[in-house]
Amino acid sequence: MLSTERGNARFYHDGDKLVVCDTLADGRAAKAWVTDAATHLTYITATAPSLGECSTASVNIPEGTTVKIDLDFVNSTDPVIQGPSGEGVA
Repeated sequence: MLSTERGNARFYHDGDKLVVCDTLADGRAAKAWVTDAATHLTYITATAPSLGECSTASVNIPEGTTVKIDLDFVNSTDPVIQGPSGEGVA
């Protein structure tokens, strides 16, 4: 799981599911995505728009694919706040 005081994201390899949650009332949405670590192809994107909300997305990713998970915090006017990233296997 990727986590900060602003939000968190978790990738479940069983079902290839991404869950992202916003945990801070700061006017930013928590946005996470899963990409192929080798090709940088984006498989899944999910955005939790406000405090206390979570968003879930899933797609079939080929078994054994190494994926990168990123978590950032965004709004429509300010620069992106980069959060943590990590790798896993689908």
